[in-house]
Amino acid sequence: MQVLVTFRHVAPSGALRDYAEEKLQRIQKYVRKANEAHVILTVDKRRHIAEVTLNAARHTFTATEETTDLY
Repeated sequence: MQVLVTFRHVAPSGALRDYAEEKLQRIQKYVRKANEAHVILTVDKRRHIAEVTLNAARHTFTATEETTDLY
């Protein structure tokens, strides 16, 4: 599965990229034929937002989470 990570208003970090890729690799055992995942990490003052879009064979899954820490 190909994982694309986009950083908005955050300095690109290899550690954050690796963390996102590691977490998304776990999904493959639940979703068959997952082709591509796009992760958008955004920081807006004290809000840290992670948006994930996962494209599988016949489905597209989206999720958004807002916390005080990107990890």
